[in-house]
Formats: sequence, structure tokens, C-alpha cells
Amino acid sequence: MRLPFQRKNEEGAPDQLLAELQECQDRSAMLLSAVLTLITCVKEFSFGLKEMNADAFARQMEALKQQLDPEKSTAELRRAFSGQPEAIDAFIQRERAYLEEREREYRAIIDMLRASLATLFEENLGFTNSLNEQGLQLEQLADLDDIRRIKERLRGQVEMMRNTVAKKAASDRQRMEKLSREVDVLRMNLERVTDISQTDALTGASNRLAFDLMLQRMIDRFSLTRSARFCLLLCDLDNFKVINDTYGHPVGDRVLKSFVTECRAYFREEDFIARYGGEEFAILLPGATLGNARRRAQLFCRRLAGQRFRIYADRPGEHLTFTTSIGISEIHRDDTMETLLRRADSALYLAKQAGKSRAMCEQDAAKAERRKPAIR
Repeated sequence: MRLPFQRKNEEGAPDQLLAELQECQDRSAMLLSAVLTLITCVKEFSFGLKEMNADAFARQMEALKQQLDPEKSTAELRRAFSGQPEAIDAFIQRERAYLEEREREYRAIIDMLRASLATLFEENLGFTNSLNEQGLQLEQLADLDDIRRIKERLRGQVEMMRNTVAKKAASDRQRMEKLSREVDVLRMNLERVTDISQTDALTGASNRLAFDLMLQRMIDRFSLTRSARFCLLLCDLDNFKVINDTYGHPVGDRVLKSFVTECRAYFREEDFIARYGGEEFAILLPGATLGNARRRAQLFCRRLAGQRFRIYADRPGEHLTFTTSIGISEIHRDDTMETLLRRADSALYLAKQAGKSRAMCEQDAAKAERRKPAIR
């Protein structure tokens, strides 16, 4: 019996090994060249913004290129590249936020100036016509013979022109002050509109659009740095239909708002809370491990179950309690929004099946799936 690792041709083995070694060297050189090219692209896309300290970032990228010498060992290259993905990602995030803010401001200013230019054009046209009329009156002075009358008329016309110019200057100052105030108002309105477009009107939490954008952004950051880990919590209010049927939709709406209030009081400021749909909410926990996220979710379930909420403002003795079930997933290599949400949803389904008012994680769902009997 021939062993699977037995060499078929010992005489050709050295040549084959040399060819494979050359292939490895060529691949390593190609990958290093690709990394250097990408670093150059990242440096060029820093846009040279002084506010972002882009010069220091460009020098950092250039120094990194110099350290990635193909003659260095793998350990030396690894040390040179250590921490660089995180620094690059942090710079990109700051630059993106800065550019988005500037874009909103410039768009508002351009729109406002476009509307104001028409008004300024009409005012300037009136000013020009007034100066033309006064210029014609000055030309008529040439027909006067008496020097005294010429001086008197000339003095009067000069004073009139001064008054016209002064009025125009005052009008321009008022217009510019008004435009400046309108720019400030427009900037605040744009920020408010942006917040409204990504906020759930009933609960004040972020809406589904804002959640999708944030989740994709966090997945992209993790794929770049591998250190920006996070966990996803899918929360579903238990027996919410019963609450609506028993007390009415206005009370159901207040329950949803109270749930968001409890979330904000319990979770960290940097945690992202969004209404996923209906009575379902999603919470993103940056930096959390699966074990830590599970403990926090279990404590929150117990905390919420122990709260008593007043049903009606004028009936202090009437209270209700409500609970939530939570499914938890942790970001994995090559995850997408769909795979991350699917695992959290499976864990949420398991929490519902297990009796509600509890938190289950993706590992619990995987174990339950393995315990299912095989179909014969």
C-alpha cells in the first residue's frame, strides 16, 4: 500500500520544492506590493485637511511604507503593522464625520445664497438706476454759465450721491446680518431634520434606517481592524398584543416609550438603541464580548420585570408590568447584516420558547439546534 505522503519522483522533488518556494516568494512580493499601494491610496485620500491634522497622518503612512521592507522578517513586518489598521480606521471615521458636516453646511448656505442673490440683484439694479439719474443731473451743470450756481448745484448733487451710497451700504449691512442669521437658522434646521429622519417619532429611539446604517458601519470597521468587536441585542416585548387589547393602543404606545426610557437608563451612552419594528428593538453594544453582553441582557430583563408602571395619570393605584425577551449575537469574521441578525433572531426565538423574560445568545441557539433529532 502506498502511503499518501510518499514521494513519487525523488529526483524531481528538489525542482518542485524550488518552484513552490519561488511561487511563495512571488506571492509574498505581490501581497506586499498591494499593501503598499493601498497605503498610498489611503494617504492620498486624506485630502490634506488641516482641521483633521492630515499632514501628520500622511507622514505616518509614509513612515509605515518605509518600514514595510520586503527584506524584513515576518515578525518585523507584523510589528511594523501592529496598531496601524485601528489608526487608519479612526482617521477615516473622523474625516467622514467632518466631511459630512461640511457638506450639510455648504448645501444649506448655497441654497440660501441662491435665493438671496435674486433679491440683491433687484436692489443693486435700483441703486444703479439712482446713480445714473444723478449722473445725468451732473452733466446738465455744464449748461450753466454762473459759477456760483454751478457750485451750489454740484454741492447738492455730491451730497445726494453720498446719501444714496450711505443708504445702500446700510442696506447691505442689514442684508448681510440677515443672511448670517439665516445661515445659522438653516444649519440648525438641517441638523434637526437629519435627526428627525433617523429618529422614531413615537419612542425617540433611532429608527430602522439609522440602525441599518450604524450596523453596516460597525461591520465594516470590524472587517478592517478585527478589534472593533461588538454584540447585537434583539429585544421583543412579551405579550404586547395582550397589553394593546386590554388597555388600548395609547397605553401600548406609552409602554414602548417607557421601554426606551428604561434602556437609556440602563445601557451605556455609547450603546446604540433603535426601534427595529413594532414592539421589537435592537441594541448595539460596542466593545462587548458575547459573555458580557449576555450578562448585561439578563440583568436588564430582571430589572425590567421588577418595574411597575402607572397605567393612567389620574389613577395612581393602577399599575402594570411588562417584560422583554432578548436574543444576542456577536460579530464574526465574514459576517453580514443578514447573518448577524439571523443568529440574534434565532436566539430570540429560543428565549420566547423557553418561557420569555430572559436572554439567550447564539451559542444557546446552536446547542438547541444540535439537540434536535435528525429526520429519518
